[in-house]
Amino acid sequence: MHEIFIFPIVAGVLAGIFSGIVSIYALMKRLTLLSDSISHAAFAGILLGLSINVNPIFSGILYSSINLFIIKFMIEKLRISEDLSIASTLSFNFSISILVISLKGISPSLVFSYIFGNILLIDIYDLITIITIFLLILLISIKYRKEILLITVNTEYSKVLISNYNLVNILIYILIMLTIFSLIKIVGIVLTIALISLPGFIAYLLSNSFYSSILISSFVSVVSILFGILISFVFNLPTSPTIVMTLIFIASILVALKYLRKD
Repeated sequence: MHEIFIFPIVAGVLAGIFSGIVSIYALMKRLTLLSDSISHAAFAGILLGLSINVNPIFSGILYSSINLFIIKFMIEKLRISEDLSIASTLSFNFSISILVISLKGISPSLVFSYIFGNILLIDIYDLITIITIFLLILLISIKYRKEILLITVNTEYSKVLISNYNLVNILIYILIMLTIFSLIKIVGIVLTIALISLPGFIAYLLSNSFYSSILISSFVSVVSILFGILISFVFNLPTSPTIVMTLIFIASILVALKYLRKD
């Protein structure tokens, strides 16, 4: 019986590490709402792929990339406010998802698996994908660590100092998008935003250093995933929401402790 936990545990540890890293990037660049929009675009793209018999991961990544380009175009070229740009595309993608489900009659169980995920159903192909994304995020984060630090701390200042600013900035968006896709199998489209935002928030409460924040964020993310798996197994609960509730519980305790210390 314990063999069924090998893939989920390995996948959970790796996903926890790189989601913790990306969570800091998203938090410091204020991209958490954009991450939520990307996750909805990913869902719409996956459903479109399933409806026309195209690889859903390929269609999801392609559609999400187009969605990201449209948002940036609306903000930078059309001068539409960021919250309005994100809200409008999010609503559009959600509507597309509902229409595709209704018109194409996609299996409810398949739709359910993408919405809520299930880390216990991780197979060897999912694990290989997660390992690849882990190595890619680790490589980019190490190679461009100074540039990423400067961009996340001060975007305007970094435009002057960093010669390859556009490249590194695009890479940060790509890392966020890849992280979202890797988390779909673990917690589903609906709950990916929790693993993108909360680990970074918890690290923000505990650390004043960029690099220590990354370590804390990754540690918290890994712990929440592993404890979520354990708790869901012991009490026969759905794994994905249990992981997120574990993360929320940790964040709530730390916020309470910080508030009490101020008093």
